[in-house]
This record gives sequence, structure tokens and C-alpha cells, in this order.
Amino acid sequence: MTVPRTSLSPLARLALGLLTTCSTAATAVGVSGLTAAPRPVAPLAVPVAETVATSDTPAPQAGRTTPPRGAAPRIAYAVDPRPTFGDGHFRVVLPGGDTVAMPRGPMGAWTVQDAAARTVVREYQTEAGAVLQVVGPDGTLLHEESGLPWVGLSATPDAAVAGWQTASGRIRVREADGALLSLPRTPRPAGLGTLLGSDTCREAAPEGGGCAAIVTARRGPARITTSHGIVDRLPGVGRALDADARGRVLAVLTRPGCYGVLTSPGAAPLRRVCAAEEPVALGTRGRVAALADPVADGHRTVVVRGGDGAVVRSWRGLGVVTEVAWEDATHLLAVAHRGARWDLLRLDLDGPVVRAAPTRRTGEFTPYRLPTT
Repeated sequence: MTVPRTSLSPLARLALGLLTTCSTAATAVGVSGLTAAPRPVAPLAVPVAETVATSDTPAPQAGRTTPPRGAAPRIAYAVDPRPTFGDGHFRVVLPGGDTVAMPRGPMGAWTVQDAAARTVVREYQTEAGAVLQVVGPDGTLLHEESGLPWVGLSATPDAAVAGWQTASGRIRVREADGALLSLPRTPRPAGLGTLLGSDTCREAAPEGGGCAAIVTARRGPARITTSHGIVDRLPGVGRALDADARGRVLAVLTRPGCYGVLTSPGAAPLRRVCAAEEPVALGTRGRVAALADPVADGHRTVVVRGGDGAVVRSWRGLGVVTEVAWEDATHLLAVAHRGARWDLLRLDLDGPVVRAAPTRRTGEFTPYRLPTT
């Protein structure tokens, strides 16, 4: 089937449209009596003729070498006071201060799947392939898979469903109740990009519900696979990075050096950004956090761009920034170090930079890890 470059196939649009249909009775093979996802997810639209946004604004300096201490993070973060190469004794600190002790091992990519149940899903790389673990609130290993081909853990925007690529190439998702489901296999899969949906991947009756995954391909554009059994190409999209509750998707485009936000049909024209920076995370207001390419000393500027592609705020002088995540609509968390000193910083779009956790001297290994999206 030939897919027009500017749109998804009718079947794929139908499947994504079904994600927005709510019902009070959810059904799946061997499962019944579940509540369908109440929050709609908008269909995707592939960028067509976006304008290129490459402007920048003078970036304010971070101020003092050691910023003042601020409030604790309002999202979960992982910490290990004595990290080592390829290993670790991390614990996940939840908002409010409760912790989940992780089994020994590197943190890799991770997410808190169910904040109420305090369940953590993580994936990390080993010489024998990636390892996937589901860890309960007391540190008990609830599920484990090894020999996986890629580290590509992702979660729906509400973190109710986590997903990864199995050794067979299919996307496996874990529901909050522990159920494991599989989505149809895509051609030449090379890792899960992001998940779309909320609450559950189970389909609703008579229609609606379900979820979708955007999968990177070894050749050609990314593919989308849905719980409704539909697989299709996403022309112009190379790799999906993040999604929000409105169905917007942050993606690296097939055009070299460019990225953009995919929106639902009828939305404002999409802006394509072609700049020497790495897109990282999509905020709740459609803003994109990105890391500018490092300069000679390894330091990277953190950039936030609005929906029109223009720079909203940027920060230089933070040190070597290794991770960035949205804390809320107007704050970012960033892991950065200067030599052996590591900090977890809060970047305020309307205020100063502060430390959200104690400075730690752990040499070349990071003591802090932020959750994946």
C-alpha cells in the first residue's frame, strides 16, 4: 500500500480516532469489566510545509557556580550516593519523600508506572543485551526479561502503561494491574520511540480505547502500531521521542538535523526546527526542551522552544548537562556536573536556577537519574 507523504492511511487515522472514543465497558481477550480510558488522545498529523525556526536569544548565565538550594523535586528521581561503572544501588525518590530501593544494577531508562502502587519499570544495557525489570514498592522483582535488542523503554503520558521492544521485535506493554499485552509487529523494528494513550491498552466496547506505539525502523520512516491491529508508516518521521496527553508527539524528522512536534489535524501549522541541538522532552504546553550541541569543554546550553519554534528561554553555564526532564509546565529538572561535582538543578522559565537536591561528589559517574517519557 502506498501511503501519501502528507498523511496517514485511512486505517491508521481510524485506529487513532478510536483512541478518543470513550466507553464505560472495556473488553479484551480474556479480560472484562475494565474502565475505558477517559482522556482522549488526538490523531497524529505528519508535518508538511513547516517553516524553519533557527532563531535564538541571549541566554542568561546560571549565576553563581553553586546555585542556592530550593525545594525538593516534584517528580520522581533516582539517586545513588556511590555510583560505579555498569552498576549501582539506586533508590527512586517519590514526591513526598517515599523511596523504592532498586535491585543492584545501573539505572538506565526508567519510569514510575503507578505512583499509588509505587511500581518502577527500568531497562538497562549489558554486554548480553538489554534487561527489563519491574520492581515493587519493597524492592521485590515482579517481572524481568533479558537479552532484549534495544533500550527503548517508554510510557504513556499518564504513566499508566509502560512498553518496550521484545527479542522478537514486537512491542510489549504492561498495564498498571500487571497484565502484559503485545502490539502487532512493525517491519524492521529498531526500538520503541513513544506510547500514545491513557489508562489502558485494552480496547473498549463497542469501540474506542486502546493505545498506539511509534516504533523506529532500521530503514525508512518510523511506523505506528495500534492495539486495534493496524500498522502503518509515518512518512517524514525518523524517531519519536515523547508525547503528551493531547496526542502531540515530539519527533526527529527524516530531514537531517531537524525535529518537530506532530499535532492533530486542524491545529495551528507545525513549525520545523533545524538547529544544532538535540530535542529531549515535550512539555504540557507544547514547549520543547532541547540540548544544544556541546562546546569544546563539553558544556551544553539548555533551550526551551515554544509552539512556534522560537526560543522561550535558554541557560548557559550550567556545566556538562547529561539529562533534562519537565517537572511541570514552567520548570525543568537538569542533571549537570562540573568535574566531580554533580547537581540536580531546577530551571525556572520565569525565575532563577536552584539546586533541587544536594550536590554530590561522585567523580565521573552520575548519582542522579531522571525518569524517561
